[in-house]
Parts: sequence; structure tokens; C-alpha cells
Amino acid sequence: MDERRSTRSARRRFLRVIPGAVAGAIAAPALARQAEQTTPRITKDNLDCAEKIFGIDFNDAEEQQALNGVNRNLNSFEELRKTAIPLDTEPAIEFVPYLPGRKPKPGATPGAKIHVTLQPPGPRPSSLDDLAFHPITALAPLLQRRDVSSTELTRMYLARLKKFGPKLNCFVTLTEDLALEQAAQADKEMRPGR
Repeated sequence: MDERRSTRSARRRFLRVIPGAVAGAIAAPALARQAEQTTPRITKDNLDCAEKIFGIDFNDAEEQQALNGVNRNLNSFEELRKTAIPLDTEPAIEFVPYLPGRKPKPGATPGAKIHVTLQPPGPRPSSLDDLAFHPITALAPLLQRRDVSSTELTRMYLARLKKFGPKLNCFVTLTEDLALEQAAQADKEMRPGR
């Protein structure tokens, strides 16, 4: 209990000092800020204060790496801020979904068929996990020959998502029932040759 009180007391003292330090930095003469600096703007002492506020403790190598990065970024930000950009300038954002030098044909083509060259079919592997990284152009012939079903592939991918999902954080919601329902529907449609 006493240890917690002393820690709180130390934090309060530390936080009382910060406004004075900030006021001192703001009150520094403009010429001093414009003069060429031989010491970095953010020092080890500044970083130590920040570490105390956040409740972390870097070792010397980590502190030096952080100081280098912070000071480099501060200099870059200051250079960017010197660029006068009118307030009515819109950001330059453009999404170009085609290759350089190739323009798409005008007009939408909903339902247009995509022509894809399939890879020659190989034999069905002993484990479906061996197919996990195959492109659809390699899986399609196996599906057409009925060496593997959509449901089998879907179950394999769902199992991999459950196994590796917590490590990779690669999805928000696993829609297992919907995936299996759609796979079963695809298998049903493939039976008559569709």
C-alpha cells in the first residue's frame, strides 16, 4: 500500500513539473530555435520523462534507436511544414486499377466472362493441406475432375483459418455456416456439369 502511495506521489510531482518545462520551451527565443542545433531536439532526458509517463523502460540500445528516429522524423516534419500549400488544394488521391500504358475499355461489362488459362491438373495430394497455397487456376482442374470437392476445400481452409487466425488476425468474422452452404451449392451445380 505504501509503495503505491509513493509511486502516485512521484507521478504527481513529475506531472507538476511538465507544465513548467513546456512553458520554458515555448518561451525560448525564436532565434534560438532557428539557430543551427548541435544537439538533438529530443534528448535522452526527454525520452526518460516520456518513459515514466507511459510506465515503460527502454534499455540503452532501444533508447538510442528511438531518439534517432524521433529526431529524424521531427526534422522531416519541419521540412514538410515549410511547404506552402493553399487550403483549397485537394489531396492527390487516384486509384488506377490497370497496368501502366493500358487503359480499360469504356463502359461497364457486368457478367462478362473472364478467360483464365488453367494449369494442367496434377494428382490429388494425400493431404488437402498441400493445396492450401495453390492458386485457383490449379484447384479448378481438380474440381472439374472431381478429385476434390468445394466442400472439402472449404473445410480445409476453414480449419486453417481457425488454426492460424488468432496468430495472423486475418479476418474479422468467420462465416463458417455460410461458406459451407455456398460450397455445398457449388458442388450441387457441378454435378450436372455446370
